[in-house]
Amino acid sequence: MANIAQIIKYKGDNSTFIWKHPCEDFNTTSQLLVYESQEAVFYMNGQLLDCFGPGNVR
Repeated sequence: MANIAQIIKYKGDNSTFIWKHPCEDFNTTSQLLVYESQEAVFYMNGQLLDCFGPGNVR
């Protein structure tokens, strides 16, 4: 069975401009946490899928 990410969030400092989550397997049970001053951008095959601002998305 694939390793599905349960919680997707960046835990580093604010000096990082771009960060790629190490797990690429997400599904509808995964939770996205985006902190203030951050934006989550999802791409697949070079195409922009969606952008998320600060908040909690399930």
